[in-house]
Amino acid sequence: MELQEIFNKRRSFRSFTAEPVSVDSLTKIIGAAQSAPNSCNLQLTQFIVINDLLLLKKLSKEVSYKFKYSPCCIVVLQDSNLTVAHGSGTMTTGMMVENMILQATELGLGTCPMAGFTGDNKIKELLDIPKHLSVMLLLAIGTPDHTIELAPKSTLPLNNIYSFNSYSNIHPLNTMSDLRKISVKEVADYRERIAPIYLNRWRLATLKPEWFDEAINFIESSKISFTNTLDLISYDGEFAKRFRTKFTNKSLTVSDYITLSIDFLSKSFLCSSELINNNQLTADTKFDLITLVYKAEHTPKCDTLIESASKKLSKNGYFFIAVYNEIFWKKFLKVIQGYFKKIIKGVPINIYEQNTFYRIGPYRAPDSRLVCKWLRQSNCEITKITKTKTDSRGGFAMFYLAKKLPISRQ
Repeated sequence: MELQEIFNKRRSFRSFTAEPVSVDSLTKIIGAAQSAPNSCNLQLTQFIVINDLLLLKKLSKEVSYKFKYSPCCIVVLQDSNLTVAHGSGTMTTGMMVENMILQATELGLGTCPMAGFTGDNKIKELLDIPKHLSVMLLLAIGTPDHTIELAPKSTLPLNNIYSFNSYSNIHPLNTMSDLRKISVKEVADYRERIAPIYLNRWRLATLKPEWFDEAINFIESSKISFTNTLDLISYDGEFAKRFRTKFTNKSLTVSDYITLSIDFLSKSFLCSSELINNNQLTADTKFDLITLVYKAEHTPKCDTLIESASKKLSKNGYFFIAVYNEIFWKKFLKVIQGYFKKIIKGVPINIYEQNTFYRIGPYRAPDSRLVCKWLRQSNCEITKITKTKTDSRGGFAMFYLAKKLPISRQ
């Protein structure tokens, strides 16, 4: 197989068949790691191959579900006691693992390198790993299950990631976790990168399913009359999925900033879709009900979106907004934790590490007065406001139902 063909075939798989990986293949894969550049030739990276299914089951139960993806996993270790400065040990490990991934691809196998799981001490205990070694990552490996459709690859245009002789014409990702410091386009850029990883597995949502069920129940209990609905910022698809299941005889249109999301959702629900351009909707369709469920708190300049959407409401149509809030002490504690990490540990406050809602983007829940102001400015009269109970995470939801006013009352 030509090198470029290997590059093109390489994908991160999370579904594998039960077929075991041969020892011969594993030997070749680990041998490929030794061909990678190695900082100071210290050879600090080590590997534990786990192909015992009972042990994998135990690890998936006691450490992380990621151990159950495949019939074989490789735990990658590094002796951090000897790692030299500037992250060269970590760099070496990365180059070695990339060699392993490409070798596995040539052998017709699939892989998925994974970090970000806790329980290192438990892994060390179960695998008899010396305490001074660092668990760097986990590499799932096996025969890919090609019956499961993969999300399309999403890569930036090549000329967006390099320049010659100086840093020019390259636009870094805005990682700010404060919604006030990020634009609509920057939110869309962030989601276009992260959505392919989670979308087709329905893992973009950061709230528990019961919150979406609460929103559906609120609409049903309100006994409003509607036939066609526009769901604003459908993105994770969680509300749209439940809406489609509950209101089977209602028309649904999903909408979002990114085509990846609405293409996937419209195909899943066999429904219409609309792309939102800089918080503006351009379609001529009128809707009896427009919903914005747990997305107002992640939407820059949300007032612009609500105003634009309200113009798509039919006569006597309804606007439903659901907002997830965190109680004051919870928000205060997260701010303190963020600044502690920034000052003491040198970790920047950013979307990914300091934001519970990182899969959606920056978070800042609008208070009730602001939501009511947005609706009134959009020629909608609020008919019902409901506050839910606080959950174990220190959060609660506010539901707002508003009816479009006649033109004469503007």
